[in-house]
Amino acid sequence: MPEQRRGTRQRTRWFAIAAAVAAAIVAVAVVFTVVRLRSGGEGPPERSLSELDADIAAGRVGDARIDDATRTATVTGTDGGTYTVAYPADYGPALTDKLLAAHVPVSAAARSGDSNAVADVAIRVVPSLLILGLLAWLLLRRGGLLGQYVNIRNGRGASEDVPDVTFDDVAGNVEVVDELREVVWAIREPQRFTRLGAHVPRGILLTGPPGTGKTLLARAVAGEAGVPFLSIAGSDFVEMFAGVGASRMRRLFDRARSEDGAVVFIDEIDAIGKSRITGHSNGASEERENTLNQLLVELDGFSRSESVFVLAATNRADVLDAALTRPGRFDRTIAVGVPDAAGRREVLELHAREYAVAEGIDWAALAKRTPGMTGADLANVMNQASLIAVRHEHDEVLSSDIVEAIAVVTIGPERRSRVPSDRDRRIAAVHEAGHTVCALCQPEAPDPVQVSIVPRGEAGGVTWTAGTDDDFVTLRQAQAQLVLALGGRAAEELVLDGDVSHGAMGDLRTATDLARRMVTEFGMTGFGLAYLDERDVHVGGAGADVHDAVRAELDAALGRARELVSTHRELLDAVTDALLEHETLDPDDLAALHHPPVG
Repeated sequence: MPEQRRGTRQRTRWFAIAAAVAAAIVAVAVVFTVVRLRSGGEGPPERSLSELDADIAAGRVGDARIDDATRTATVTGTDGGTYTVAYPADYGPALTDKLLAAHVPVSAAARSGDSNAVADVAIRVVPSLLILGLLAWLLLRRGGLLGQYVNIRNGRGASEDVPDVTFDDVAGNVEVVDELREVVWAIREPQRFTRLGAHVPRGILLTGPPGTGKTLLARAVAGEAGVPFLSIAGSDFVEMFAGVGASRMRRLFDRARSEDGAVVFIDEIDAIGKSRITGHSNGASEERENTLNQLLVELDGFSRSESVFVLAATNRADVLDAALTRPGRFDRTIAVGVPDAAGRREVLELHAREYAVAEGIDWAALAKRTPGMTGADLANVMNQASLIAVRHEHDEVLSSDIVEAIAVVTIGPERRSRVPSDRDRRIAAVHEAGHTVCALCQPEAPDPVQVSIVPRGEAGGVTWTAGTDDDFVTLRQAQAQLVLALGGRAAEELVLDGDVSHGAMGDLRTATDLARRMVTEFGMTGFGLAYLDERDVHVGGAGADVHDAVRAELDAALGRARELVSTHRELLDAVTDALLEHETLDPDDLAALHHPPVG
């Protein structure tokens, strides 16, 4: 197989070179012809117009040929010699009259001669030939349209190597791995299923948000089973020419069936598998439907003796056509979600193998700081930590480097070059201290893991909480989140004597979104238990009532935040002063400042 692919690449390369050389030869030949036609060869010698006048007056001109197109006169003397004379524009008629007055035979050249016509056409054609030759060479060199045709003819477009990735390289998705082991068993030991008459799913759909490792899992299945991995994206099937997508789909599965076991992986299957609708459709949608129909035919064509399994990935399972997910096709859907705290710890430890990491790092504590992060996010954290370690000239990646990397990925890099004024530093310290007090003094609120007034990204400061991996959010937790979000505004009102800054803009956005969901989705307020979507709110006439209910929740949360910062004014001032002195406070610093209220 590798030799065949190398041979195809060499033939394509030589064809591209030959096309470029041919275009260059044609261009040079046409240019040379144009020059010959324009110049007419070497031609007779040239003389001045005054010399011609002298010859006419002396009677030494035998005949003359006038060419107004080139503004030249070809003169034959009485002695048989020939020469040319150039004359100014619009002088041709006067020169003709002078020659005729001297009884000299005069002839005129055709104004639209063949040579000029050919030359004019050639001048327009040559640039086009050069551009077309260059485009053809680029298309062939970069695998363009002709390269795609070659790929289709040879059934290529997908990797056929056995991946070196196995389930040992997958972390944070234990349940998903357990389900995919059935595919490995079916490839390695199909008799385990056939002896009981069981039908192993031939198509498995992996769903989940981007970055959760769907492609890695598919590669691990092929690597664990030791079979070729044929991977292609759904968008690669959608072409502007009718039949190209269906042909590529057919050749992909033909290639898979020619192997002794294979895993076909279609990424972004929603690009071709969107639900089909009736009515008018353009050429692009018809081509997509043809490709989808071909995929359905291929999925129905598997025999029980074939060890070909199809895995597909999407983060838009809701838009897939129902024909794809019916039994016998993609009849099993596996959700690949965001890992929990234990899974994130495994992912961090897995990626840490690639770096020189210091001993004794508390991976569990670091994992608690990364709620909601996917496997791709955690890989980025470790890479950022290694870059930070290099920047700080550390011999190893330290725990502090990873903590800083988490902050960079989550919030943004520090902007140390920006030096805020004393006034802005104090407002930022008061604002972040308000968030901190509301987090420390509410049992239902998440604990703060870092508070800083160092500008990061677009924020002048940040109160970074640990978050939670709980699947369910209770009413008290949601209310505590609202109070926490509005704690900064409440602290500004208290300390700045009723004055406030625009620093609560992001907090208001977060609080409003949560309050709206509490009203319209969670049924946690006095508004009622009805679930209202955007259409119900904006079109159904419930917008004003929803707005009033959201405002009531926000007002109640702000009142509770004012009460907390006022009751714990001593803690608020202590956190503010500590931030102004140290700029960044860690959990140990906050624990030393926090004195729980009595009773």
